Amino acid sequence: MSVQRFQRGSPAQSAMKAQGRWTLSVLGFLFLHVDTSWAERFQVSGASDLITAFVDDDVILPALLSPLTNATAFEIRWLKDDFTSPVLLYQNYKLRHVNQMEGFKERSQLFLEELNKGNVSLKLQRVRVSDEGLYKCFVDSGSWFEEAHITLTVQVLGIQPSISVSSTQDHQTLLECNSEKWNPQPEVVWRDKNGRDVTSLSKMHTERDSEGLLRVSSIIPVEQEVSVFSCMMRSSAPKPAWPSELSIYNMNQQYDCINQLLHVWLLHKQLDVTRRVTNSEWRRIISSAADVILDPDTAHPYLCLSEDGKEVRNVGKLQTVPDKPRRYMDFHSVQAREAYTSGRHYWEVEVREKIEWTVGIALEMEGKGEFCSEPYRRVRLRNEKEYSAVSEKVTSLLVRRKPDRIRVFLDYDEGQLSFYNAESREHLHTFTETFSGKLYPYLSPCYSLRGKNIAPLVIHPVKAIA
Repeated sequence: MSVQRFQRGSPAQSAMKAQGRWTLSVLGFLFLHVDTSWAERFQVSGASDLITAFVDDDVILPALLSPLTNATAFEIRWLKDDFTSPVLLYQNYKLRHVNQMEGFKERSQLFLEELNKGNVSLKLQRVRVSDEGLYKCFVDSGSWFEEAHITLTVQVLGIQPSISVSSTQDHQTLLECNSEKWNPQPEVVWRDKNGRDVTSLSKMHTERDSEGLLRVSSIIPVEQEVSVFSCMMRSSAPKPAWPSELSIYNMNQQYDCINQLLHVWLLHKQLDVTRRVTNSEWRRIISSAADVILDPDTAHPYLCLSEDGKEVRNVGKLQTVPDKPRRYMDFHSVQAREAYTSGRHYWEVEVREKIEWTVGIALEMEGKGEFCSEPYRRVRLRNEKEYSAVSEKVTSLLVRRKPDRIRVFLDYDEGQLSFYNAESREHLHTFTETFSGKLYPYLSPCYSLRGKNIAPLVIHPVKAIA
């Protein structure tokens, strides 16, 4: 083995040292460059499924850096249509509003305090139908960038459908199921009196209104002398369904249903899911807050009212009360002092710890404990878990979550009386009809059952909002 020797300070040794320093420098540069590059590489993880929001609610479009990377110094750009017109832009450690997409400035935000944890999610407030679509999240560290795509769909549950009847020139009877204010287009299901799906016989028409929401009409011919049809409109996503039922009795065995229609009613049931009320609906309801005070002159002798007229309980025995012509004698009930003959009115009743109760409206009395010929409308609980809506008939209700408070909303002019679970925003039932005369808020704490059901019904104070 030969060993090559260099004299210290020789040209060859100097060249070798220079070459060695160059090699180390290059290796060091490459090492540092590769190390920095890999350290800054990341992925942006978004939602694997569609993000669904109700109109006027808030929604989060999730986006996280993986592995966890501090994004405080990065550029974060959320886009919907145009790269130069972002939904939101974070740059140079702050939000920038230059060329921001119309309508998002006051409604879009990042979780700035969580950027150091790699959370680059976008929060949209007061969601609009126009917000629906594909969103892109671009994250740029300066030496590396990634993006994620997230699709937002905005759900608007239309108004309760109604069924109308018409007849063609050749006396063919048609049923038309109508509703509006939907997004996206709902599924419409028709069933006959035997529960069979007859949707294939129907035709559907849709059109968009000025808000971009859908008006939906489904028409089906009536081929039988006596038919009971139900029309159900259901969101294309697993959301609430609105059913409407129509009974037709053909007394003369003819097909001109206009002359043979004897009874039509609308029925809103809770089916597989429960309708949740949006923020805009709540604001519309609460803006009609009413100051309901119970009338002691109408209270059954078993009932005791608080001094402010906001609570009523059943004390389980007759009390000495003045003889008043409007006092309930057959029902353990009470009604409010003020009656409504027009407009919108909202009140809230606490039913917590009650195993039986009734809440609704009553018509003006004629004599002791007697009502006008038209019955009142109410929702009630019996046997701790049996909920029903009561008018001329009793309709069982499927209530997913036991309410602690019931919200009652009367729209006199539109002919609607609606009941809601105040905490969960579940819609329980709506009566639809043409109101006339005076309507009074009505309560019944029901009987004291072997020491149970002694809690009072309490009218909660509500504050109107603009």
